[in-house]
Amino acid sequence: MVRKISAAILNHVTVYVLGLLLLAFFILSLVQDRSARKHLDAIETVSALVTELETNIGYGGLIHHLKNSVLRPSEPAYLEAARTSAIQSLDLIEQLDASVTFEADLSETQAMVLAYQSRIDMVENMIAEGNSPGQIDAVIRYDDTLALAEISGFREGLFQHFRENTQRLNRLTSWIMVLMAVAMLFPLVAVYQTRLSRKRAQIVELTKKMNKALETQNNNLRHSNSALRQFAGIVSHDLKAPARRVHMFADIALSAKNTPDVLETSLNSIRDLSDEMDALIARLLEFTRATFQEPKCEAVNLENIVKTCTQRAADHSGRSPIFHVTPMPDAYVDPILMERVLCNLIQNAVKYVQPDQTPEVKISATQDSDGLLIDITDNGPGIDPKYAEVIFDPLHRIHKASDESAPDGNGLGLAIVRSIVESHAGTVGLDNSYEGPGSRFSIRLPHAVVDSVELMIA
Repeated sequence: MVRKISAAILNHVTVYVLGLLLLAFFILSLVQDRSARKHLDAIETVSALVTELETNIGYGGLIHHLKNSVLRPSEPAYLEAARTSAIQSLDLIEQLDASVTFEADLSETQAMVLAYQSRIDMVENMIAEGNSPGQIDAVIRYDDTLALAEISGFREGLFQHFRENTQRLNRLTSWIMVLMAVAMLFPLVAVYQTRLSRKRAQIVELTKKMNKALETQNNNLRHSNSALRQFAGIVSHDLKAPARRVHMFADIALSAKNTPDVLETSLNSIRDLSDEMDALIARLLEFTRATFQEPKCEAVNLENIVKTCTQRAADHSGRSPIFHVTPMPDAYVDPILMERVLCNLIQNAVKYVQPDQTPEVKISATQDSDGLLIDITDNGPGIDPKYAEVIFDPLHRIHKASDESAPDGNGLGLAIVRSIVESHAGTVGLDNSYEGPGSRFSIRLPHAVVDSVELMIA
């Protein structure tokens, strides 16, 4: 019970931990995705600023407008466009310096823009003075190689920074996945241990069942060996007595002094003893078959068997017994062998009631957690509890052979009953708790309930 409770608690804890891990993984995934998107947006923004800076400085921008103002002095719009591009370029440089998180230097670019910005007024004055484009160009010329290389390097640094951040995020993701996997191993191991414990418990339970089955087989083997010894004793003792009497009457018949009446009496005695021996041998064979025959079980309607047995008992007794039969369930038994059991007990219940009494027999069957219980109760003289075991021994009879009022019998009926019931892994016995009147025999069949058998087969 404690193990089951511990397993249940462990399962709940495992589910709870797995839920927390999945929630943590989901949150980390959201954070990582948000961080990646934010970083990508920043890169795109900076890249757009760099592109705009290149446009404002290069073709269509500051340098382009300034050169056009020299080549086309009659168009002052180029000078104004150059001034605007210079201001915008300086503003873009400030934005880039404030936006980037990696080491970047646009000082050469800024110096170039400031230099060109200072030359705008110079160009305007030289045009007003009538200087030629060549003269103006020679004065305002500026080496912008370093500045343009700096912008190109800035863009490359931007992409390198993006790649490094991406790799860093990927490494972080990998470590998170590894940690998640390691963390998830613990509940998985716990689940595995729980299942392993269940398997071990099942193996232990199966081992117990196998040991119980083996013990049952050993008991059956001991019972069979005991039955063999009893059978040998019966053959050596109970068959020898009538055989000796047959021999004695045969000697009398063969004697020359015998009269015809004595001879006839001896021959009749020999015939009666032969019939007695034949009946005993038949019952011995029945006892042997009941002891060693393997039952062929199937779903059987006990009510039909009980009906057959009560009718047979009434016919054999020559009396009018009263039977009280409760509803009978279906049972998983050998129908032929179980009919022998019930018929024997029911016939005994009728047979041993006093001649001046009307036999009254109650047959009931109930199902419980231990299987099927069949009770057969009579209103006879009852049986002393001290004989509760010996009455099932072969050839044992409570009534003495000299008691002429005792019913006929050879003492094998209850021995056959016990052998058949035990072959069904059941028990049969005298119910000593029953206070009468009469006696009660109880049959317990643990595996005979049809529903249980169907469940085991399924």
